[in-house]
Amino acid sequence: MKRLLSFIMAVLLVLGALPVSAEPMEKELPVEELVEEELAEEELTEEPARLAKLCFREERKATSAERPLDPEFSPEETDYTLIMKDYEGTSDLFVFATLAEDAPRGTVIEARWREGDQKITSGSPNGKNFPDIIQKDSLEGNTLSICLGPEGQTEETYRVNILRQATLKSLSLQDQDGTDLSLNFQRDTLEYTVENPVGDGSLRLTAKPTVSDAALTLDGEAITAGAEITCTPQWDENGLGTLSLKVGLGSSETEYTVALRKTPPKPVRLELVTAPGKTSYRIGEVFDPTGLEVKVILDNGSESAVALENLTFEPEGPLTQDQTEITVRCEGLTLTVPIQVLEILSGSGTSSDPYRLYSQQDMELLDKWVESEVFQKGDCCRMEADITIADSWSGLGSEEKPFCGDFDGHGYRLTLPEGSSAVFTRTREATIHDLEVYGPQIADYGLVSIYKVDNANVFSAKFDRVTLVSGTQTLYSGFIGGYASSMNPVYITDCTVESGVTIGYEGGEDHIGSFAGEFNGFVKNCKSSATVRGGSWVGGLVGNQGQSMSDCRIEDCTFDGTVEADGNYVGGILGGGYAGTGWKLVTAPNARTPNILNCRFEGTVHGGNAVGGILGAEACVQQTWYNGTGCIRKNESVGSVSGDGDYVGGIIGFMQSLNRYNEISGNYYENAKKGIGAVAHVDTSAVKRGFHGGTYYYDTSKDSLDDINCTKLRTYVELSSIGQTKTGDNRALQKTNHNRDDDPLGADKEKLCRTNGISERTIEWLEISGSYRTTYTLGDALDLTGILIEAVWSDGERTEVSLEDAKVTGYDENQIGDQILRIRYEDASANIKVTVKPKSSTIYVSVAILGDTKHDETSSPHGMARGGLRTWASVSYFEANTADTVWDVLKRLMDREGLHADASDNNQYGTVYIRSVNGLGEFDNGPNSGWMYTLNGTHPEVGVSARYVSDGDEIILHYTDDYTYEEGGINYGLEPTGVTPAGKVDALIEKIGAVTYTQDCKDRIDGARRAYNALTPDQKKKVTKLETLESAEKTYENLRQEALKAAAERVDALIQAIASPVTEESKAAIEAAWQAYQALTEAEQRLVTKLETLQKARRDYAKLVATAQDKQKALAVMELIDRLAFAEDLKAALTEARAAYDALTELQKLLVDNIDVLEQTEKTQKIQSSLSKVSDVYKTTGDYMEKLGTPAVGSIGGEWMVLGLARSGRRVPGAEDYYQAALKYIEGAMDQNGRLHKAKSTDNSRMILALTALGKDMTQVEKGKLLEGLGDLDFVCYQGNNGPIWALLALDSGNYPVAQGATASRAALVDTILSSQTSDGGWAVSGDRADSDMTGMALQALAPYVESDGRVAQAVDMALTRLSQMQNADGSFSTYGSGAGLTPTSESIAQVVTALSALGIDGDSDERFVKPGGSAIDALLTFALPGGGFRHVLEGERDGMATEQGYYALTAYFRFLEGKTSLYDMTDILDKGGDPKEEAKTNLAKTAEKAPQAVSGIPGWTLVITAAAFFGLGMVMGRRKKK
Repeated sequence: MKRLLSFIMAVLLVLGALPVSAEPMEKELPVEELVEEELAEEELTEEPARLAKLCFREERKATSAERPLDPEFSPEETDYTLIMKDYEGTSDLFVFATLAEDAPRGTVIEARWREGDQKITSGSPNGKNFPDIIQKDSLEGNTLSICLGPEGQTEETYRVNILRQATLKSLSLQDQDGTDLSLNFQRDTLEYTVENPVGDGSLRLTAKPTVSDAALTLDGEAITAGAEITCTPQWDENGLGTLSLKVGLGSSETEYTVALRKTPPKPVRLELVTAPGKTSYRIGEVFDPTGLEVKVILDNGSESAVALENLTFEPEGPLTQDQTEITVRCEGLTLTVPIQVLEILSGSGTSSDPYRLYSQQDMELLDKWVESEVFQKGDCCRMEADITIADSWSGLGSEEKPFCGDFDGHGYRLTLPEGSSAVFTRTREATIHDLEVYGPQIADYGLVSIYKVDNANVFSAKFDRVTLVSGTQTLYSGFIGGYASSMNPVYITDCTVESGVTIGYEGGEDHIGSFAGEFNGFVKNCKSSATVRGGSWVGGLVGNQGQSMSDCRIEDCTFDGTVEADGNYVGGILGGGYAGTGWKLVTAPNARTPNILNCRFEGTVHGGNAVGGILGAEACVQQTWYNGTGCIRKNESVGSVSGDGDYVGGIIGFMQSLNRYNEISGNYYENAKKGIGAVAHVDTSAVKRGFHGGTYYYDTSKDSLDDINCTKLRTYVELSSIGQTKTGDNRALQKTNHNRDDDPLGADKEKLCRTNGISERTIEWLEISGSYRTTYTLGDALDLTGILIEAVWSDGERTEVSLEDAKVTGYDENQIGDQILRIRYEDASANIKVTVKPKSSTIYVSVAILGDTKHDETSSPHGMARGGLRTWASVSYFEANTADTVWDVLKRLMDREGLHADASDNNQYGTVYIRSVNGLGEFDNGPNSGWMYTLNGTHPEVGVSARYVSDGDEIILHYTDDYTYEEGGINYGLEPTGVTPAGKVDALIEKIGAVTYTQDCKDRIDGARRAYNALTPDQKKKVTKLETLESAEKTYENLRQEALKAAAERVDALIQAIASPVTEESKAAIEAAWQAYQALTEAEQRLVTKLETLQKARRDYAKLVATAQDKQKALAVMELIDRLAFAEDLKAALTEARAAYDALTELQKLLVDNIDVLEQTEKTQKIQSSLSKVSDVYKTTGDYMEKLGTPAVGSIGGEWMVLGLARSGRRVPGAEDYYQAALKYIEGAMDQNGRLHKAKSTDNSRMILALTALGKDMTQVEKGKLLEGLGDLDFVCYQGNNGPIWALLALDSGNYPVAQGATASRAALVDTILSSQTSDGGWAVSGDRADSDMTGMALQALAPYVESDGRVAQAVDMALTRLSQMQNADGSFSTYGSGAGLTPTSESIAQVVTALSALGIDGDSDERFVKPGGSAIDALLTFALPGGGFRHVLEGERDGMATEQGYYALTAYFRFLEGKTSLYDMTDILDKGGDPKEEAKTNLAKTAEKAPQAVSGIPGWTLVITAAAFFGLGMVMGRRKKK
């Protein structure tokens, strides 16, 4: 047609160009005839029609890929071949054809094939698809004829032979052990390379053809489709081989080749076989691998030893103290060998080669060794120079790890810093000698801080040749003091306290002396010239006897200093005996009395009442027994003695009682009116019964004890009567025949105490020695042959006294048991003890032993009277002998029953004392617990080895939790008031039983915990089974973690079972794994390690089975997401993209590969929205606070203002001035323990937080004392929940290490906070109802520990649930106001917002904290005021506390949004490394997606103000890459 139109146009042009002539022309043909003629000529010359283009494509669109033709299409070439894979079908074949330009008009294109024919539109952009031309999963081909010509007259012009190519549907390869050799098989990939790492090279091959009946051969041998075939490739000398796998026959045949490389086993890890011989090193030494044995484990499971020369070690050079392991390397593999690098003291610690101490560092290291038990019992150390402790000193050892070796001062001086603790914290079997100690102000005892009951029943310390140097001051006694057991004596020998030493520098302390305060033990040959200041029980050398049955003996000592006391019981040598009256204890009226021998007082002593030159008073003992004999003999008092009260004596100020066992003689005094100031009552036969001069006299050899016990006294200090009969609180006199036979305050007083002008020579006492008979049988006459009696005269002469010249009384040959005989010569006497045993004969007794378990104190004490004991042994008829004591019988029964007793008669009781039986001992179940025995239903007054048995006796040895509830005790017969709250909790704990991972068990544990948390602090101390509860909680948590892990591992196994690569047959495995994963809890899901593998399998499967329509819909969504980066209205674009994505099917969603961009963009938009919402309030409040000027030191307008401004990145006005003021305040307020307030630990915490926010290192401020001030858990907890919460926040603020020896460790603080959680899931100031403020604060403190501690995670989950429940409908939180109801406050909201931000929870969008009326953030903003600041309540005015808390809550929220550390986690500016062995701080429980970090150098608060201006400018951080 183009040629036709051209011809016509040419004709017209020609015609138009001809000249006009008048001459006639030759007749012309019409134009139409000319055109027809031309066409006729053209038809006669036209060639056959041809195609300009012929191609085949996989998809309908012209832009899709072409399938190759063989040969490549040419219009002149007519025959072609097209190869199609056997898995392809009609839907994969589209034909495109275009006629050549010169094709005759009317030419059409037709396609013909075996099954049909169709026309093809020339040049169409959409391909033609022919039904049934080929089939999927078939090897049958077809022939396609392309026919050209006029309609109905087409002829075959081109022929396309469609051949099928066979393929494999799957191919897998395993080594001989069944390990998959990854091929990453794709059916169109024909060549593979794999390594065969194990075995002899044999392989297991499984292949499936796409067409099930296609021929399949392996290296020319036919194999069965789908069957596992074992084959061995032909390996060459290089370990190379090839597998040839062919599928199909003839033209359809396809060959897959697998190139193999047989590789040797690879090393996968190193294992330690034997540790090196040396693992402890000194600083500077180099690692020695001698003895180290290491093996390498190969990937085939085999192993081999590694020679040392093939190993390298890091570090290579000298070791430093912070290195705890050696890294061993070999062939890219590593393992670590633990080592210990110690600061080593020279010496070996033996007596001949002691550890040597030269410096403070050596002392500190020794302290570490004592704590870590490197320095052990019996080890020795020795000073080699004077040592000055320049820094703070807390004492060698600790309460739990006492110093227990030999400390040799070697004559050198140890100087302690001002305010330090004693040299030793606590001692046990310690010997301290040849030491000088100086301390300008020791805020403690001088030598030992803690002297208390030690159940080890060993001596506490021995001090030999120890001196307190002039200038030293101690707060308490110079050496030691405290209430300890009589089994823990102290020995002080040849020691000195120099003149110029002040003992009790504050004055007013009770129980204080130059050497000891309360004291059990012996002081010999010591001297003090100190000034001793105190209250009551104050002595020049010792304050008072510490325990009722302890030894307190002071001998050959001198005091020439000054005693200044404002209380009672003050002495130049000893202040007082047992201080039972001072402790309000009246259960020991027969306590032992002290011994003071040959001591000299030549100083000054002044006190209140009961003041003596030697002894202030023995004011507790109403009747001294033989085993409690005290002796005050041969002492001299020549100093000044004075008192403000009535009872002042040159030797003794006051005695509650005197009888035959109070041995007072040979004492000399000056400067006093009396030797003994006063005595309340005297037991003597020399004076008529009744009052004489205010003292009451009686005779226990003839007067009624009941009558005596009822007597009201006229002379006394505290005990106004002798007793209240035998059944009263003070049983007092219990024994007869304890009378003296002299008048100690009248005619015979000079024998006790003499003064100037008395020169008559007298016998002061008798000393008994020699070898004589002390054991008799009933009826035996007394025989004292061999006894030696020596008289000691007042002038010092000693003379021997014959037995014939002495008078012996008190023996009764018919009285069984111990008897005290009195030997008298002239006016002096002495006592001896003999024992009369019954005659031997066989008898039978009943005997039983009743024991108990260790359980601390209970609400109803176990015992003989109260029950609860268990029978350990019982015999109704037990053969015995009349010569047996109760102990003899018990010992034989124990031997027979296999019971072991710790018992001894080497004690002050003079009889066998049973400390423990089968490990259950005294004090194990409380301070009044121990072993007792009954004989015929009563508790005898003598020990088990002093009571003989008779026929038919009933003997019961029993344990008791509290002896006061037993027969004869002051609480005997009293009923407990009922089960205490602590007892109820113990009962709930007992009901927990065996711990299992069941809801029922958890309910029991939680119920017990809630009940415990509801107790008061004092009640909690009485719960005896807390360890059982804590153990149950830990066991349950371990079981829970194991269950979580097992559930996750089951899902991981299902994921592992999904074949790779994914095929259509993978559907069941994928669905099983996905359903199992979805069935897990959130906690279990977090433990699944192969989730990404599962998600990839789901995506791969979706791509494999997705239809074209699925792909198209997914692609449309992806394009919407891609356009987000350029959207002008991002919010609308996000809404559109999200709606489109949500409308997809699950399969289609898996095809969307840029969903992460959508999600990140949504989060970014949310952050920007939140920033915009609060930016104005945040900025104006910050501006307002800055204008307030320099912060004050204090709670309001001080530390919280500093914290908020500093953590927001703003300037703190006058920061340096504030810091200097803070330092001045700290210096003035802080006590010696580092405490700013005596009761409020939060003062320390608040100051630490503020100064840390300013970048100050609190380990350097005041030498770290503020941190040390938080070290005592009892002090921290004294303030209630606030204390431990803010202490933990303060410690974590700069990751500060906990002070060494501190009881308030991080773990202890966390435990304390958890233990106080209310039963409804939160925390409260008091009571058991959660308060939003306190709950928020607790969550802030616990946030860093959520991931590392399952208990914390559970507690936080409970608290979040409770907070959500407590939130008001408008989003606010309330607290208890001044009225009866709850009041919404900005501070309550601020604490919750701060907590949520610390936990990574958005308080503006998290559904738990968004209520119908708004979110928590919305609620907080309603309290904001124009111009900055916050109100306390909505109707109130601007409030300082509300403003500070509101501002730092917004700061916490902004830091969360910006992905920074939390408000109180200031490790972004200061990180002190935490505790040496602290468990690693973990990420937050619910980590938020972090927004882009603030630009360096620009505060975050500045960025958020302008954030909205950039809302549409590229806020989408990530974009899907275009393919």
